Amino acid sequence: MTTVLGSRSKFLQKSKSSNPVVQRYLPTPSTPIIPDMIIPNLYLCDMGTARGVLLPTYPGQGRPVIRYVLSVLDNSISQPKPKPVNMDKFVQKLIIMDDTIDANLLPKLGEACDWIDEMMSKADGGVLVHCQLGQSRSASVVIAYLMRKQNMDYQTALSKVKYRRSIVRPNPGFQTQLQMWHQMGCDIFEPDPQTTGQLRQKEQYSQWKEEQRLRIHKSMTF
Repeated sequence: MTTVLGSRSKFLQKSKSSNPVVQRYLPTPSTPIIPDMIIPNLYLCDMGTARGVLLPTYPGQGRPVIRYVLSVLDNSISQPKPKPVNMDKFVQKLIIMDDTIDANLLPKLGEACDWIDEMMSKADGGVLVHCQLGQSRSASVVIAYLMRKQNMDYQTALSKVKYRRSIVRPNPGFQTQLQMWHQMGCDIFEPDPQTTGQLRQKEQYSQWKEEQRLRIHKSMTF
């Protein structure tokens, strides 16, 4: 367990003997710990800020009350966790996602948007979405949520998010998939006419997924 110390030199000394994966993202005296509000009660930030929000010392004047934290990361080890004394103050969710152009974002968007929607409806604290930098993965999730909730196209939602957090920049693969998200009505599934009450993947998504598979296979053969 590592405590954020009051001086940078002490912090660096402490880091030398601690887990580098965790230490890399711990808030330091220079790390801002006020996440960016995208719309009321929906916030976006990086890993360091998310860790700061989960600290018992976070609450204060001018800092939004956060209760729900969605982490979009490539592994569970890096997920920030509150200290035991603070555990009951937060509800957390983890979505595993690589930040690569070949990563399949679309199947995760429905799950993420549903969770954000449900937590926002409770109206007892803000929802915070973060990844490592708060730039690509988590930003893509927030963009997808606005597209679905506010009936926006990709460029409109992107502009709205960038206005609040200027560094937002989904990777090229995510940009393509977010445009598809809009084209498919913000859902990759549709009713299966051959089976009552069952869903099937929309044709556009199935075709794209197969093209991705062939493209990756081709790149691995050279």
